[in-house]
Amino acid sequence: MIFKNIALLVGLVSLFSCGQNQNEQTSQVEVDNLIESIPTTPDTLALSKAFKDLQHNPKFIKEMLLDDGFAAMGEIDEERLFGDLNGDGITDAIIPYMVNSRGGGNNWTFHYAIFLGKEESKWNYVGFFNRGGSASEYYVKLDKIDNGQISGYHTQSSNSNYQMKDLPATYIYQNGNLVKTYLKLHKADYDDSDFLHIETIQTSNNQNISIVGRFKDYQNILGENKVEFPEEEPEECGSYYDYEDFAGFVYYPFLTMETNGSNEAAVVDITLNGSNYKIQTNKGTITEKTQLNEILSIFGDQIEINYSDNNKNKIVDLRIPTEENTKDAWILFFNEDTGTLDSLALLMACH
Repeated sequence: MIFKNIALLVGLVSLFSCGQNQNEQTSQVEVDNLIESIPTTPDTLALSKAFKDLQHNPKFIKEMLLDDGFAAMGEIDEERLFGDLNGDGITDAIIPYMVNSRGGGNNWTFHYAIFLGKEESKWNYVGFFNRGGSASEYYVKLDKIDNGQISGYHTQSSNSNYQMKDLPATYIYQNGNLVKTYLKLHKADYDDSDFLHIETIQTSNNQNISIVGRFKDYQNILGENKVEFPEEEPEECGSYYDYEDFAGFVYYPFLTMETNGSNEAAVVDITLNGSNYKIQTNKGTITEKTQLNEILSIFGDQIEINYSDNNKNKIVDLRIPTEENTKDAWILFFNEDTGTLDSLALLMACH
């Protein structure tokens, strides 16, 4: 009887042991599958250390003016952004931070520190982006990184003296900086600023072209091209450069420039139709998709509007001053049938 009970006990132990081993194997498979399904997260502790180390970097201290004995710096860690900025498949990070009390005064500035991710949980600081401060009318708020595009908006500062809704904006990472690629068109920053200041022209691959610069720099971006003197002698006024210094025109696809005797150059005509160019201005981003009614809603009836027939196409042109208190103007040519922007030309007033 004793032997029978022992045999029964051994059998029960074996039965439960087999069931336990089977459950352990099943659980292990489930754990392995769970681990594979959870995306890897960036090492935030290593990132925090990299950011703290940055505050002891002499170059960074000089850039941020942190060595005056008053300035204080702190991270806004609830607004960290993670995503692939440079297309290498590794998670990168943008850290917002604030610097205040420079010079002992009541002032502050907001910035983003840009870190590219590296293998083995290492972070490489590559640069910073200024996003506004106590003297700014607005500041930049970024909220998402998706396929290299950083989306966010420009929002009004508390000390602003004009009313502005949040304006959608997008940026990309480029050479240690965040480059604006889009900002929604909006009304003037100030009531009396009915002018169109072009900050930069962006090519289809987001290279920036300034309105005025060295001819050599333009050639580095657009390729070498020759200077052509017009068949007819230019008039003594109306060109960007003075008559005595005028050297000729340079014609690139979508861009026309004037040059002078010192090898300086200025963009005087921009063709948007078919170029995929973007023009960043003080009123937002202008492209070939910009509608006539968008521009009219911003500038209203305070600009000169002309209607003409050009090559059998109905054209509407708007003349908008290039800056305050000037007669120099950008002429925006719209196709009346489509309502979209064809080109811009610079009209210099005779003085």
